[in-house]
Amino acid sequence: MARPNSSERIYQQIFSRIESGEYPYNSFLPSEQELARELNVSRNTIRKAILRLANENAVKKSQGRQSRVTYWSGGKNFQQQNLAWISYMKPQMLFSNQIYFEMFKIMVEMARVYGYGIHFFDIDRAGDWDPARLNEVSWHGIFAVGLSPQLIGRENVAKLRAIPNLISIDETDDCPGKNIVTIDNYRSARLMTEYLISCGARNLGFLNDSIQRGLPFRERERGFADAIAAADGCSGVSVILDLPPYSYFTVQIQKMIELLQQHPEVDCWFCANDNLATLALSALDAMNISTPGQVMIAGFDGVYTSQNIYPRLTTLVQPLREVVDAALKLAIDPRPAAPAVLKFTGRIFHGDTTRPPQGQGVLS
Repeated sequence: MARPNSSERIYQQIFSRIESGEYPYNSFLPSEQELARELNVSRNTIRKAILRLANENAVKKSQGRQSRVTYWSGGKNFQQQNLAWISYMKPQMLFSNQIYFEMFKIMVEMARVYGYGIHFFDIDRAGDWDPARLNEVSWHGIFAVGLSPQLIGRENVAKLRAIPNLISIDETDDCPGKNIVTIDNYRSARLMTEYLISCGARNLGFLNDSIQRGLPFRERERGFADAIAAADGCSGVSVILDLPPYSYFTVQIQKMIELLQQHPEVDCWFCANDNLATLALSALDAMNISTPGQVMIAGFDGVYTSQNIYPRLTTLVQPLREVVDAALKLAIDPRPAAPAVLKFTGRIFHGDTTRPPQGQGVLS
């Protein structure tokens, strides 16, 4: 009997994992690089196997992204080892939020170590969400990720609150879960503000946009304000950038330039997220204002792109692995007697957009 070639063998291995529920319906496969390393074959062999799976509608390939499982296994052999991830975004749009996309990938990776599979569910705010699918199998944990009444509607939040083993990841206004695992937005923003003051900033500005006004961003602004109040010889101002919905980049730049021109006294802008920070960098460049020489810029989130552009952005990196690990353990381990609220502080990534802390050399 002829032995199957490498791609055939790898195809059979991956499909077996899909069929068993190890790679559940709507979850992402590991990357080609990860699979190649784990199965000790070339990426080309992995690519051929995944292409065959895609041709058989077992997975859906996406250009530049990981393949998603489209074969429903019914949870065979894994009925007692399922975790659910509930999002307000469709699976194919998850990559548009870099924080949640990275967090989901980490969750899949870590859950596999514990022997669990992740099932992906999305809630459409405009629709009447039916949680019946969550009753089809036994769930060790159900994660509501960044969900609030503003995003999914109060009726859908009420349905989630009726789920006893729900864990909210990323604290929001009126979030549905009593057990909450989140970044500590207040402490993280205060840490960054204190760091910027140590870099020589004296007239600081906190910059947010009109869309991001939920609890996480209010906590970041509060941390900024309290750090300023506790510092000697420093002043701070909080401003809102009002961007037209779905506006072109040139329009956004012009709006940012107009706002920055209204505050010439600010020598350091602490932006509520990395996207605003990179927009501010572009506006300052258009105004011929040097960074960090004349004005320093810092972001918040630590998304991959912010640390791999030039100039590299100084930012507050979210502790995604710590958050995911704590959420997993909360789901898998016995429940505490009282609801758990676990908060984790981020870390500072010093890039090229701020000067070194006073008395220190250039940081790497």
